[in-house]
Amino acid sequence: MDSILVRDVMDASIVPLRLETSLSDAVDRITGSHHLGLPVMDEKHVLIGFLSEQDCIKYVISGSYYADSLIRVGDIMRTDPLSVGANEQILSLAEKMQTSRPKTYPVCEDGKLVGMVTRSAVIRALNDKLKTTKIAI
Repeated sequence: MDSILVRDVMDASIVPLRLETSLSDAVDRITGSHHLGLPVMDEKHVLIGFLSEQDCIKYVISGSYYADSLIRVGDIMRTDPLSVGANEQILSLAEKMQTSRPKTYPVCEDGKLVGMVTRSAVIRALNDKLKTTKIAI
């Protein structure tokens, strides 16, 4: 069986967030991306955080109630994001995803952000492989 790598199913068109991005802009970008969150990177393209819809909801509620638009991504992002390597096998990643791990992972190569991979992309690729696998009787 040919190995399917994360790079084969990742979304390389991700435009990450920056520390100084406003909460409002971050929410627009996250919801427009059709992902559950987006990675945060520094000026050297190094992954430094992750901001999810879940992370934003509390601040969107309080910000809209108090008309507070000063919240920035750097104020509320998770600073310990899990990531995967582009050359990791998706079968290995799928096994990790069976637990309560994230549904979306930033993908890094040499410490630099190169894309994102979602649980739905992983399961779709594995299912496509399952459909084409012939069982010898």
